[in-house]
Amino acid sequence: MVDEALEKLNYDFDFDIISDIQLIAKSGINKPPAITINDKVVVEGYIPTVEELVEKLKEI
Repeated sequence: MVDEALEKLNYDFDFDIISDIQLIAKSGINKPPAITINDKVVVEGYIPTVEELVEKLKEI
């Protein structure tokens, strides 16, 4: 989904999928799955649609 949203915006960003519980906790994420952008949690507790991701990415 992230790849598809980046492609729709013609953005070329790197992203990581983090599954380590300690790293998730340090990020302030309480309800995985989550997406952070620039160290800010923007989606938490559900899987967003591609369209929602596109909107979140436009905000950065």
